[in-house]
Amino acid sequence: MSFEAKYSGWCAECDDRIHIGDDITYTDNTGTLVHMDCEGSAQPERKAEVCGTCWLTKPCDCEPSA
Repeated sequence: MSFEAKYSGWCAECDDRIHIGDDITYTDNTGTLVHMDCEGSAQPERKAEVCGTCWLTKPCDCEPSA
């Protein structure tokens, strides 16, 4: 559910300014304010799998290609 901002502030997703009158909402996970356009746009951080031989993130040249 979105609503108009009554006060200015900062968007927790894009770190841009929230201006009075912007469409904003609360995030589900932290309850912070974000622009409606930003809601859910942040990609969850993906844990990288590291090769134990070359210490690069997989896929690397150490593994045979399928």
